[in-house]
Amino acid sequence: MFSVCVFLYGCSQEIEPTPNIEATIKANVEVQVNATRVIDDLIAKTVTSYLDKQKNLEATKIANFTPTPTITPTAIPTATNTPLPTATSIPEPTLVPTATPAPTATPIILPSPIPYPTPISTPTPVVLPSPIPTPTPIIQISNVIKDVRPSVVKVIKGQSSGSGVIIESNNESEINKSALILTNYHVIDSTGTLTIETHTNSYDGTILGYDSGRDLALVRINCRCEEESFQSTKFSNETNIQLGEQVIIMGFPLGVDTVRASTGIISGNLFSEEKNRQEIHTDAAINPGNSGGPMFLKDGTLAGINTYKIHSTPSSGGDIITEGFAFAVSHITINKIIPKLKDGFKGSDAPTTITQDPLAPNGIYNPGQNYYIDVLPGWKINEDAVTPSALDTVIIRNSSQMEITIEIIVNDAKGYSSIDEYISDWTLGRVLGATNWITNNEGMIFRDEKSSNKEIKGYEFENTYIYDGIQYKRFTSWFINSEKRFSVILDLPSNIWTTPNDVENGKILKSESLYSYSSFTPS
Repeated sequence: MFSVCVFLYGCSQEIEPTPNIEATIKANVEVQVNATRVIDDLIAKTVTSYLDKQKNLEATKIANFTPTPTITPTAIPTATNTPLPTATSIPEPTLVPTATPAPTATPIILPSPIPYPTPISTPTPVVLPSPIPTPTPIIQISNVIKDVRPSVVKVIKGQSSGSGVIIESNNESEINKSALILTNYHVIDSTGTLTIETHTNSYDGTILGYDSGRDLALVRINCRCEEESFQSTKFSNETNIQLGEQVIIMGFPLGVDTVRASTGIISGNLFSEEKNRQEIHTDAAINPGNSGGPMFLKDGTLAGINTYKIHSTPSSGGDIITEGFAFAVSHITINKIIPKLKDGFKGSDAPTTITQDPLAPNGIYNPGQNYYIDVLPGWKINEDAVTPSALDTVIIRNSSQMEITIEIIVNDAKGYSSIDEYISDWTLGRVLGATNWITNNEGMIFRDEKSSNKEIKGYEFENTYIYDGIQYKRFTSWFINSEKRFSVILDLPSNIWTTPNDVENGKILKSESLYSYSSFTPS
């Protein structure tokens, strides 16, 4: 409601023109409306922009996270304009009504930002390189032939000839040198001068011994020369004689001037009752003149002596021609015969069995002291070495080099039930009178009891020492059983231990002594 007050004065005055109130109000209202529209447009654009961003945000959310719900903004009310009042005819001015204020926009609650998980880096798998297999060395037959060639010789007796191989050589002297040559008996069983041709020279040969039944002969050559050096070969290991194993045949077939070689495999390994010898059957070519020559394995060791071949076999329809039936006397038989041939045996079927010690029937020695030991032929048991409070048993092997002994001593060990208890209190003392006493190794060992499957634990010492100017290798084993200490002592000269493993210079002596020593078990 508007109130109009009129004041009248006594003097007249010119009245000013009445302003256009309606137009003024209309203009002000339009300004307010425009302002409201601007605000509305701004709010609408803000909301639209937010919703677009919210959609894009939802599209990129990680699957394992629950999205935060989008809060829908409160609708913004449309501004209402108050209708303009109709102007009265009264000239007095009407107060301009206050415009209805534009509504305050409801604040938009922005959603909390969605936390993105810190990505866990997937470890790159480490690709381990495949182990490179150690290549099996390829053995070239030509290299084997080249290595063993100096040991192959030609054997000439009168008008006939064959082959041979050097099995032992002595080049220690600068002038006087010698070699032992193995061949077949039928190669030297003729009249005439015996000549041995090596790859560099010719020498007169001397027959040391032969076994005509097994068709083996041993020849010696001597050389008073400085430029010559004889090369010997080593014998094969029995375990390497297997069916299918490759062999190399070398010699002088048909009396040729230069050495020839052929190859084949082991077709059989058999014992000939007729010849009383072990033989190796091969399909390699053997011809007259190859007799007495070597059969080598791929490692260059001597498997046998080439001896004969079967050309044909009779049948009801006539002879059948055969191929691949050649034979060599095995190194197993050769090793047994050579000692007799060195001693000068000349005859048929040299004895190979050495009478065993009567104290060790069947090779087993059990003196009633609760222990066993295998005794090989050629070893002698000496029971005379008895000391107070102990039983000494000495097994002796006399060689051409020197004596080897295995000594067994049994002592009381009251209060001790195991070797562990014993070695915690005791250790091995040195040999009286010995110098340069060195303990090379020591540790636990195990043996199988002969009368049961029980495993027996022991303790072993390995020593070297010098006694009376000679260096020895010593092995000592201790066992505790029934409150007794069993001591087994092997003494052998160091030169036997370190000598290359050929038959004459130590292989038999070393292997036999270790075999007997290791066979000991208390019971």
